[in-house]
Order: sequence, then structure tokens, then C-alpha cells
Amino acid sequence: MIELVTYLFAPYGPVRVYPHYTDLAGYEWTVESELHRTFEFLLIEKISNLGNGVSRKVAMAYLAGLFDAEGSLWLRVAGKRTPEISIPNTDANMLDWVMSCLKSAGFSPQRGSPNSDGVAKVRMWRENEITNLLRSMPLRHPEKKARVRLLLDTKTPWLEIEKKWKSLLEGIKQDRLDFVGLAKHAWLSRHPR
Repeated sequence: MIELVTYLFAPYGPVRVYPHYTDLAGYEWTVESELHRTFEFLLIEKISNLGNGVSRKVAMAYLAGLFDAEGSLWLRVAGKRTPEISIPNTDANMLDWVMSCLKSAGFSPQRGSPNSDGVAKVRMWRENEITNLLRSMPLRHPEKKARVRLLLDTKTPWLEIEKKWKSLLEGIKQDRLDFVGLAKHAWLSRHPR
């Protein structure tokens, strides 16, 4: 995500990446960007104000951004291809828009009740709908794109996809652990005990 944010926003203002520590999350990286004032519309407009009048291309671009930032794609490994996609958030208006957008595009999303932290999810389980949606969204997040490539691969035998999926998840987990380790090392070098 740091690479994606840097790539997208560095042309419009300085991007800072630095290590951070909290009791809740532990060691992590913080990404900040100061954007040019032409981005002020982001502070004024909310996604719920998009309404239903936007083109399908624009709607899919917004959904792709939400999915890149917050979404999840899972391929359950139960002997058959069983995908699930979700977009969680605490903003009920945004989730209302996601539901409306998906329904108007012909999909059958479901929305769960908020958990104890106020996070609700819009979810889909039908494989044909998920694959059609993923083909429609211009995703940018490398991890999500790698998952999508595996899900959309219909030429490779399922057992091989299953192995690749498990390997991808293991690689993501290891990359995350390595990145947390780098944050810890960088934080401790700046804040010796």
C-alpha cells in the first residue's frame, strides 16, 4: 500500500513514510501526503453524494479504490473454487452507495450488521458475479491484483491454483512480518530505550 500511495500521490505533493508504534497495533509504518489544493474536493464531497447518475466506468473506478484500500478477496480452499469478496467500513452512507452501485450493475451483494466496532461489510459469494465485478474494476493494489489473477485463471487445474493461492498467502504474511520488523528496527533506532 505504501508503494501504491507513493506512486499515486507523489506527483501532487510530498509523501512521507515513517515508522510508528502504538500499544494497539505495535510497530507499523505511517504514510502521509500533502496534496495540492486542487484535491480539496475530497474534503467536501463524500462518496455518498455521487448518486446513481455516474457512469458505470466511474462507479467501477470508485469501487476499485475502495476495494484496493479496504476490500478482501478470499478463495476458500475446500476442494473447489469458492470465492468471497467483501468491502468493510464504518461509514453507513458509503456502504449504502456500494450496495446501490452493485445492485444497479446487476450484482447480488449482501450487507451484514455492524460488529462491536461499528464495522459492517458488503459481501458477495457468487463466483460468476465476483469474476465479472473483478474484471470491471481497475484495481491497482499489487496484492489484490495477484489474488484476482489466480481467481480468474480458468486454464490451470484447481489443485495447482490451490497451491499457488496458499503460497501467495504465505508470501504476503511473510512480507508483512518482514515489513513490521523493518518498522520496529527503524523505530527503535530513532527512539532508543
